[in-house]
Amino acid sequence: HGLGAVTNLSDGYPWGIWIAVDLVAGTAFGCAGYCMALLVYILNRGEYHPLVRPAILASLFGYTLGGLAVLIDLGRYWQGYNMFLPWLNQYNSVMLETALCIGAYVTVLLVEFSPAFLERFRMKNVRRRLHRVLFLFIGLGVLLPTMHQSSMGTILVVLGFRLSPLWQTQLLPLFFLISAL
Repeated sequence: HGLGAVTNLSDGYPWGIWIAVDLVAGTAFGCAGYCMALLVYILNRGEYHPLVRPAILASLFGYTLGGLAVLIDLGRYWQGYNMFLPWLNQYNSVMLETALCIGAYVTVLLVEFSPAFLERFRMKNVRRRLHRVLFLFIGLGVLLPTMHQSSMGTILVVLGFRLSPLWQTQLLPLFFLISAL
């Protein structure tokens, strides 16, 4: 019976423990690169610079797996490419903003981690050219997670009465951002 038989999710109850595990586990792995880039490049703590590359790899792993898991959780994963087609988008959707930020962030992480591959294959000329514009990708690598972490909190605010009154607060976007840090 598909994923519904395993997760106890249905059209009436689409958000269950499964999505919480995806978000919590994906955030735990994925926020390493965000925190290290913020710490090293924005707050200028250079002594932590050796930790940047493993943190970016962990983020790349976490966000790729988290994005795939959420794509499967939401159903109709075979039409996931539709979010990149502007004429099919609903621009008031918090989910669209979150999905586009996560997709863009995975791309930024690939670019940020590419110097490791360029070193391995001895492509010094390409690496030198990439190094000139890498600061733009580092800036995007801090901006995009800030946006989508707060958007994930906004998704829970939009749930309204379906969310337990114990958790319902307008500060959920801020709480998600703080939990990412």
